[in-house]
Amino acid sequence: MSDSVNVSEPSPFYLTDAAAWRQCLAATAGNSDARDQLARESDAWLAAAPPNIVRNKRHVAPSGDPHDYLSLGPYWWPDETKPDGLPWIRRDGQINPQFYEYDSLALETFCLSVSRLVLRAAAGSDAHARRAGEFLRAWFLDAETRMNPHLRYAQFIPGICDGRDIGIIDTSSLVFLLDAVTHLPSSAAWTAADQSGLREWVSRYLDWLLD
Repeated sequence: MSDSVNVSEPSPFYLTDAAAWRQCLAATAGNSDARDQLARESDAWLAAAPPNIVRNKRHVAPSGDPHDYLSLGPYWWPDETKPDGLPWIRRDGQINPQFYEYDSLALETFCLSVSRLVLRAAAGSDAHARRAGEFLRAWFLDAETRMNPHLRYAQFIPGICDGRDIGIIDTSSLVFLLDAVTHLPSSAAWTAADQSGLREWVSRYLDWLLD
């Protein structure tokens, strides 16, 4: 946080204020290695399909709704002493490869891609701004691909539970994504209506967290 922040006044920024963001962009522009790395990491998303948890989904939540986020507890494995493997047992520190078949990977990919795209957009690239807007609308707003604003089925364990409170850790990367979005230039690529829709999604997610 820069020294210019007045903590007594509300800020639209979550983690970094406008001055700190400008300093980051200037530092990146002035370092050829950092500039080239950002170009590689952001350009890769210009032709990629927007990440989402609906299309090409391998496993659907117990609700039957593909828009419901579903993730597996990473350290849980079938019990080999049981014919059906249930209930699963914990192997601390050993990630079950099936963990990557669920929605957590798509969420991490989404947050990373948008953060990189917004950095380039803030540096003046309209193409990256348009792509960031498309990615954000696909995840939060578009009826066909949006994620429902809850984690009811996050980090489930077969034979034990359909979801766990600890599952909210899956959205820890959303904090950084939302911070990045506050620096996305308002334009046809990301309109006031889009921003309002995102706020509504986050508000509903917060309601679910507090319920």
